[in-house]
Amino acid sequence: MWLRNPADTAHEPDETVDPAAARRMINEVLSTAHEGRDLTTDECRALLATYDIALWDTLAVATLDEALAAGEQLGWEDVVLKATHERLRNRPDLAHVWRNIDSPAEMETAWSTLTEIITEAESAGFVVQKTAPPGVPVAITTLEDPLFGPVVSFSISGPLTELLADKSYRIPPLSSQDAADMVREIKSSPLLFGYRGSEVVDVTEAERLITQVARLQHDLPQVRSLELALVQVGAEGAAVLNARVRVEPVVDPRSDWFVRRLTTPIGDTLPN
Repeated sequence: MWLRNPADTAHEPDETVDPAAARRMINEVLSTAHEGRDLTTDECRALLATYDIALWDTLAVATLDEALAAGEQLGWEDVVLKATHERLRNRPDLAHVWRNIDSPAEMETAWSTLTEIITEAESAGFVVQKTAPPGVPVAITTLEDPLFGPVVSFSISGPLTELLADKSYRIPPLSSQDAADMVREIKSSPLLFGYRGSEVVDVTEAERLITQVARLQHDLPQVRSLELALVQVGAEGAAVLNARVRVEPVVDPRSDWFVRRLTTPIGDTLPN
């Protein structure tokens, strides 16, 4: 099957990508956090921007007053209040999200309702955002595996995908064919291509995001994990609604990015 595919080379960085700026930023973080840490939202935004990935405006809030101020800053134009903690994200009942907030009174109602539903609301990680355009939610993640090195995954975002493990995986560097295959080989891929009369989404943009995330992980082994858990892919473009990035010092530098193979010939491991 691999031989039947047209020849393709991995993407080369272009003028929209600035690996040097990304390295400077990560080195600055690790200069004070010697064991590594999770990046803040602003740091995630800056890191992703060096690889031409725009993170949706997100305002973290811890009190009702902060939520009201965030709604004011966003212009009270169809904003969303939601909890982002790992234990609450992707709840099937969507009890962690309140949409279509257009006034201070509606924000007060949303805040009081969500803080009653969610236990330990102080650790829920509430944020205020503008509502994203309609589309299909997808997830793009990476991690630095101790055996394989960088690994990239793609899936439709949500609890069903997690339960059924409906994900595609690749090891960077990726070609454009790799990104296209990742989008199409998951079982839920018809959702992206007009399933049951729905609108066909901008698959090209989804493939571009996969490629850029793979480039970032390939270039920066200090990125221990990167998670774009909710990317809303619409008919035109995509909105990256949240991001989580953890950076750690490199203990075992990669030496074989161009080829990864068993260190012992397989024949030597077979019994006589």
